[in-house]
Formats: sequence, C-alpha cells, structure tokens
Amino acid sequence: VPARYRNAGIANPLVVIKQGRRKHRKVHGKIGFIQLCQIVADRWKKSDSATKSYFKSLATADYVRFKKETDEHPCADPALSNANVGDRIKTEEI
Repeated sequence: VPARYRNAGIANPLVVIKQGRRKHRKVHGKIGFIQLCQIVADRWKKSDSATKSYFKSLATADYVRFKKETDEHPCADPALSNANVGDRIKTEEI
C-alpha cells in the first residue's frame, strides 16, 4: 500500500465509494448508445460471409495472442487462476 493510503482507513484504496453525484457530462446530441448498438447490429446482420469470416479470424488471432500472454504470466496465487474459476463460483453459490 502506498504511504499516502496507509493511515487513510481504506482497506483497498482502489475501491473508493463516491458519495456525491458525478458531474453531468455534455452530450454531443448526434447519436445515442442504443441507436449506435442497433446500427452496428444491423450492419453486422447485413454483411456478407467474407466480411464476417475476416473479422472472426481477427478475433481468433487476438484471442490466441491474449491466451499466449496470460499463459506466459501466470497468477502467483493459484486460488485466483482461471482454472479454478468454476470451482470458486460453485463454492460461492453454496
């Protein structure tokens, strides 16, 4: 824990609960999130199989890269590794 957080009385300084309301953010007014999702979904549905296969191959390549990076840097705590995720979920539900 950094020195500035040692006497703050916070168990985890990364998890700080904000009591006040967040500032209002200006919206650009061009398109909302729901409309954006609908447009992307419609374009994906209308795209041809060559386009879909291209993006699926990109996604597969990125997944392979991600798995390689995570396998190279295993978690030090075996209780937090990906192999035990199912076990943790089952025991937490009970």
